[in-house]
Amino acid sequence: MDATNSDRDTDFVYLPNFFAGCSLNGVSTNWSGEIKVTAINRNVTTDNLKLEYRVKELPISLKSIEVNLSEELGLNKTIKYHNPYQYSDTVYLMTLDGGEMDAWVLPVWKLRSKLSNAYVTIIWDDTKGIEHTETIKLK
Repeated sequence: MDATNSDRDTDFVYLPNFFAGCSLNGVSTNWSGEIKVTAINRNVTTDNLKLEYRVKELPISLKSIEVNLSEELGLNKTIKYHNPYQYSDTVYLMTLDGGEMDAWVLPVWKLRSKLSNAYVTIIWDDTKGIEHTETIKLK
């Protein structure tokens, strides 16, 4: 028996996943940072933000970390430590919540344009108690 349109399941519509992904990284005087951003259909996810303190004098006291990858996509987060957080490792991982885009199809160039002003600002005290502030521009 030949299949006709009436024999087929017409309630099911296949929509392929639309995928775009990019890595952002940057360096400041004392810090480096990197993160991977992935968009599948309308959902945006990130890997952990990896911040690396490039100076070997530890421990440091983290006071605040502000991450702004894209306000439009809801990829931003600020952590403030009322009592500075003593940190004795050179690598600091930070989790960001995902966001949602306004379009199903998002090519890599458009995703990159939404992340074009991405930055991380870190405020910390060094081992001598001197406060520092640095901003890493992520590209």
